[in-house]
Amino acid sequence: MNIPRLTRRDFLRLGNVGIAGCSLLPMLKPRNVEARESVEPRGGAEVCILIFLQGAPSQMETFDVKEGPGTPDDLGIRTITPGLRMPAGTLPRLSDRTNKYTIIRSLEAWELDHKRGDYYLQTARKRTPALRDEVPSVGAVIAYEKLNDRKETDFLPPFINLNVGTDRLVGSGLLPPRCGPMTVRPRNTPPFVLSEGERAIFGRRRDLLKRLDSEWRAEGSRRSSIFSDLDDYYQSAYLLGNPKAASVFTITEEDKLRFGKCSSPVLGEEDFGFGHLGYSCAVARNIVQAD
Repeated sequence: MNIPRLTRRDFLRLGNVGIAGCSLLPMLKPRNVEARESVEPRGGAEVCILIFLQGAPSQMETFDVKEGPGTPDDLGIRTITPGLRMPAGTLPRLSDRTNKYTIIRSLEAWELDHKRGDYYLQTARKRTPALRDEVPSVGAVIAYEKLNDRKETDFLPPFINLNVGTDRLVGSGLLPPRCGPMTVRPRNTPPFVLSEGERAIFGRRRDLLKRLDSEWRAEGSRRSSIFSDLDDYYQSAYLLGNPKAASVFTITEEDKLRFGKCSSPVLGEEDFGFGHLGYSCAVARNIVQAD
């Protein structure tokens, strides 16, 4: 009985043929593939709002609701559009406004750790120690792309963070610091809202600080780049001194009633438990209206 034998020399010879064949695969693909028609991005969006929910409701209880024998009747699950069933009982407004949003089902994630998952969602990149501090967040990228579109009358920073803790927030990375997020904490009266008299005093102190720091900011100084970055960041903060900013960050009693109570209030009991998420949504709306 003849049993074929494969010598080491034959193995290497056949292996080289296989590798060479793999390298030729790109040549076998059609090179004249073109899109059916050209696409021109609209590029009309001026504001991007990202509601970043940590510990958010599962998609199995919202947009891809799972039904079973134990499903409560008060969820009011019904077919909204072909292929989409939602709990209209708990999400009545979202169920009635499906023409206003798109559900993306192609997003996948493999991270089991929440912090790494937060990083992935903010950057669209896997977190690696070598590039962790260099990769900018998507918000910083958008701010960078829109820098040339900013007007002298703009009084809000290009990137504002309202509801993500600084320990989980991704900054500007290798982009200029002015593209980084300006974090504003919820409170009754924003600390940067100044009266007419306080604005004059603040302006004088700011000018004095500039004069005192002039040597350190001089060209050729080893500290110049550090202070340049700080100046970029300060400029975003100085913008909020505009009197118009007060109305953007002021929450009315109507807003508090509309957005409801929160189980973990951050504004104090006198605010009826008006919390983190409600404050952020109301301010995001005000930012769009103020633009």
